[in-house]
Amino acid sequence: FPNPFNPSTNINYHLDMDGKIDLSIYSINGQHITTLFNGMQTIGNHEILWDASDCATGIYLLNLKANNQIYNKKLMLIK
Repeated sequence: FPNPFNPSTNINYHLDMDGKIDLSIYSINGQHITTLFNGMQTIGNHEILWDASDCATGIYLLNLKANNQIYNKKLMLIK
């Protein structure tokens, strides 16, 4: 939230169980841009801020790997 955004956005997610989390951002071409979080997290709601002020305008893919599941979401950065 918000989407589209400029220059930062809050990424909210909920975990049903404790586990290892990998939250990364990729370009639309699949190039790894940044890892926002990689480690253990507890059950519940979580929020991470992505400051994309160093990134170009465009569409980015958020990739969340959690407890053997993968979630993807498109994010649009407009400057």
